Amino acid sequence: LVLNQGEVYTYKYLNGNDFLGLESVPSSCGEDDANGGFNRVFTAPLENETLPLPCFSSCNSCVVPDVTLTFQVDMSNETVDPNGVFIAGSFQDPAPWVAGVDALTDQGNGVWTYELTLPAGSNIEYKYINGTAFLNEESVPANCGVDNGFGAFNRSYTVGFADETIPLHCFSSCDLCFIPPIQATFQVDMSNEVVDVNGVHIAGDFQGWDPSATPMTDQGNGIWSITIPLAPNTVANYKFINGNAWGLDEIVPGECEVGGNRQYIFGESDVVLDAVCFGACAVCNPPTVMVTFAVDMSNQVIDVNGVHLAGSFQGWDPAANPMIDQGAGIWTLTLELPQNSAFEYKFINGNAFGLDESIPAECAVNGNRFLATAEVDINLEAVCFASCTACPPPSYAVIFSVDMVNENVDPNGVYVFGDFNGWDPTANPLTNVGGSIWETSIFLEEQSSFEYLFINGNSAPQAEGLTGACAQNNNRLLTVGSSDQVLPLVCFGTCVACVAPQVTVTFRVDMSNETLAPEGVHLTANFQSWDPGATPMTYLGYGIYEYSVQLNANTTYFYKFVNGDEFGYGGFSFRTPPVENGFGSNNRELVLGNTSLVLDVVCYQACEACSGCTNPFTLEFNPFAGSDDGSCATPILNGCTYSQAENYNPQANIDNGTCTFAVANPCPVDLNLDGFVNAADLVTFLGLYGVACN
Repeated sequence: LVLNQGEVYTYKYLNGNDFLGLESVPSSCGEDDANGGFNRVFTAPLENETLPLPCFSSCNSCVVPDVTLTFQVDMSNETVDPNGVFIAGSFQDPAPWVAGVDALTDQGNGVWTYELTLPAGSNIEYKYINGTAFLNEESVPANCGVDNGFGAFNRSYTVGFADETIPLHCFSSCDLCFIPPIQATFQVDMSNEVVDVNGVHIAGDFQGWDPSATPMTDQGNGIWSITIPLAPNTVANYKFINGNAWGLDEIVPGECEVGGNRQYIFGESDVVLDAVCFGACAVCNPPTVMVTFAVDMSNQVIDVNGVHLAGSFQGWDPAANPMIDQGAGIWTLTLELPQNSAFEYKFINGNAFGLDESIPAECAVNGNRFLATAEVDINLEAVCFASCTACPPPSYAVIFSVDMVNENVDPNGVYVFGDFNGWDPTANPLTNVGGSIWETSIFLEEQSSFEYLFINGNSAPQAEGLTGACAQNNNRLLTVGSSDQVLPLVCFGTCVACVAPQVTVTFRVDMSNETLAPEGVHLTANFQSWDPGATPMTYLGYGIYEYSVQLNANTTYFYKFVNGDEFGYGGFSFRTPPVENGFGSNNRELVLGNTSLVLDVVCYQACEACSGCTNPFTLEFNPFAGSDDGSCATPILNGCTYSQAENYNPQANIDNGTCTFAVANPCPVDLNLDGFVNAADLVTFLGLYGVACN
C-alpha cells in the first residue's frame, strides 16, 4: 500500500472476505478497537518498508511443528529378503533416495513399519525396497503414484499437522493384500404374517439359494434379522421365506423385484438394510405420529432450489422433501413417521448433497441429527442451520452522536455507557468527527432495548445529567430495529440538538451523464437524518441541481446525492466518494468554518466536475464543464432570428436584438379596415374564432 509518511494506521487481517473471518489480535501487540478487541497498529515511515511477517491472530511468527509419520507396508504376498524391508525417498538426509539405509520393523502378520519425524505441511515421495538394493524396489501403480521422470512411479504424501499413520497397503499395490468382507444385515418385518413353526429364513445367490440353510433371528416387534459377511461391491439377489422350504417364499412386488427377487448392491462399508414388510416393497404400517421439523436459515444465503430435509426415514434423498418458508428465516416440514422409532436426518440448503449442513459433534450421531419418536406428535424447536442451538438474534450497527459545543471536553475524550456494555464508562469511546461532534458505532441485537448516557470523560460521575421528555430513569432510551440506524444528534445533557451559529451552504451536482429517476434528484445527509426523499433539489439548467440550507458553523457534515427518492431506487446509484460510512459505501464530507459556501459543482458519483464543451463561442458551451470532452461543434452566429422581422437572418443561431418590424396598424381592432370599429368588426372576429395563428 502507498501510505502517508508519519501517519498512524490501524488494521486487521481477515480469513475470507467478511468479518466472520476477522483475526483476534492479542493485546500485547494491539490497540483497543473500542469494540471489545484490539487492532494492529503501524506508523508509516519516511522510507519504503516491509512489515515483519506475523502469524494470523498472533504477535509472533508462525511455528511449523514437527509431526511423526508412520509408514506401513504389507509384505504378505512377497518373500521377504533376508536383509529385511527398507524405505527410500526424497526425505532422506543428507542425500535422498539411498537404498539400504532406513530399515522397517517387522510387526508380524506381514506388516512392516517405519517412523519418521517431518515438518508439518511438507510433501515427500518414497517407495519400499525388499532388501537393500534398488533392483528389489516395489513397482508403484500409476493410479496411486506420481511420475518420477524415469518411466516409473513413486508414492507421495503431504504431511498434516498432527501425528499420523499412512494407510496400510500391499507391496507394489494401491490396495490391501486382503480385502476384509463387509457385514450385511438383512431385516424383514413379519408383523402382518403368521410366522411358520420353522421360523423365518433368507435365501440368495450368496448362499446357493438354499431355503433352509440361513435362519434369521427374531428381534421382537415382528422384526427378524441376520448379518452375513459379503465381499465388498457384491450385487446380492435374495428373498425371505416364512418357513424353510420353497413355496413358503414371499412374492416380491413388481416395483421392487429384479428377476422375481429382491436386489441390493453393496459398497465397501457395513450396511444395515431397512426392515421391509414380508412380500412388500416398503415397511409395514406401524402406528405413526406427526413430526414437525424446523430450521432457522437466518445466517444463510438460501439456495435457488430452497431448503430440503433428508434422512433415514426417506432413503436420504436430498431432493425428495422440500421445506416450507414460514418467514423470518424459519423453514418447516411436517412428516408422518412410525412411533417408537429412531431416525437420523439433516437439513440441506438446496437439493443435493454437498449443500447439506455440517453438524457439530456435540449434537451429531454419525454426523447427522438424531430423532427418537414416541407415541405423541412432536414439534421440534427451530435450530440454526449447521448448529446445535437456535440462531442468535441478528445485530445491527447503531451510530451514537453527541454535540459537545457547549462543553469543555475532558482530556480523556467523550464516552457512552449503558446496560449494553454493563455501564462500563471506559468501554465505548467516541471519535471526534469534526467540530464539536463526537460519534461511535456499536453493534447491538435486533429488537433489544437499552438505557444509556454520554460521558464527558471516562468515569461515571462525569456522565450527563438528563431530564426532559427523552429521559427514562434519568437515562436516554434506545430500541434497536431491524436495520442499521443513526440516532439523532443531540446536545450533551439535553433532549435536542445544540443551538449553534449558522452559515448558508449551497450544494450543487451535475446530472448530465445520468438517466434521471422520475422522482427527481435529492440530497441526503446527516443533518437531515439520512432521509433520501426528504430534500429535493432544484434544477438550474445545464443538468445542474442545487439545494441551499442553513447549517451549524464550525461543524463537519457528511452527505451524498440521490438519483430518485430512496437508496438504490430503480437501479439509480447513490454511492459517491470519498468518506467510508460504515455501511458498505461512501459519503461526501463537508467541513464548515464561519462563512457561507456555494460548493463547486461535482459530477454525480465523482469528485470533480463533469466533462463537456468548454468553448464559449459554440452553442454546446457548458459553463459548468470541468474538462473538454470534444462535444463543441456549432459556432455561434449572432443576428435576427425572428422570421417575421424585416432583417431576419436564417443563418443566425443566437438573437442579438437587432430585429426590425414594419409599422404596426394604428387601429388593430378595425378588422375589416373600413376606418371604424363597429359590429362588422365583431362579426369578422367571430368568423375567425378558433383559427390557428402561424
